[in-house]
Amino acid sequence: SLHDALPICFWTVIVRDQSERRCLTQGDLLRQVEDATTAYLPLPLEQLPELLVGGNPGLGLLRLLVQKAPPVPAPLIPRPELEGQIAALVDARRAVLLTGTVYKGKTTLAQQVVVSRCPEAWWVNLTERRPDQVDNLLLALASEIEQGKCPGLVVIDDLDISPVAHRAYGSSLSLVIHRALVSGHGVILTAQGTSEGAGQWTSTGQLAVIDVPELHLEEIGRLCIKEGCPRDDAKATSFIVHTLTRGHPKLVQVRLLELATQGWPAPAMSDFTAPSAATQSARQLARQLLSQSVPPKVAEFLYSASASSVLLHRSVALTLAVDLTLLRGRVGT
Repeated sequence: SLHDALPICFWTVIVRDQSERRCLTQGDLLRQVEDATTAYLPLPLEQLPELLVGGNPGLGLLRLLVQKAPPVPAPLIPRPELEGQIAALVDARRAVLLTGTVYKGKTTLAQQVVVSRCPEAWWVNLTERRPDQVDNLLLALASEIEQGKCPGLVVIDDLDISPVAHRAYGSSLSLVIHRALVSGHGVILTAQGTSEGAGQWTSTGQLAVIDVPELHLEEIGRLCIKEGCPRDDAKATSFIVHTLTRGHPKLVQVRLLELATQGWPAPAMSDFTAPSAATQSARQLARQLLSQSVPPKVAEFLYSASASSVLLHRSVALTLAVDLTLLRGRVGT
């Protein structure tokens, strides 16, 4: 308080060594009055827009994050059937949730639909946003949709669909989807993860879930020819690439680029055992991203499963995970 600050200021000045500095001025008094009557509240920079706009909490953050869709990456793996399926749902003003593991191309598919259907669409990236921030942002978005202040398509990118996230902002997202359906807006959501976590988000039937699949053999064959592979070698090359990458879009892409750089060497049996520097690098980056988004034990199990020489069906992998959990529980007791 000012009552306490004035004596402190007085004794601080009066004991100075130089006599010319032992002087109290009106400026000193005014500074003490200002310090005693001004409250300083630390505020994170990201919350500053909310303070400035006032009103709906989350509106400032929404305005900060809304942008145009990022440009479609190049080179691009065309998936016209899948893009057409998503676009048809958008045309019908349905909300679409794209799920799948890292590097499956969920964001790229959303970008392509935006380009073909609504270039002025709002794009909101939620990467590394706290659940409470997402909750407030979704409430603000629902209000903007209701008031007709946004274009006909909204993309919410990198949405956490874990059970914890559902408890934090499941109702807010349902409100966004409901307002969009009522007002005739399309909504595309890209998820952090696969469709296993999507069940609780789709209980109302308002949300269509598309789990982005791996590339099938015929798609890889067409890509080989498109990138310059001789037609006589395309079938064998696509079989080798599909076997080694299991059709994962990113791994297929980097392997085809690697083969193109090498001048499309003739396929050989040694291709099944020879290491690919490009795919190994892509796998390592994917593992790093995975380790940041799932618990360590889950990542450890997935790494072990990915090392299997036999392609594991999802149901088999889930059964193994359950059995290992039960076994560890028995060993622990």
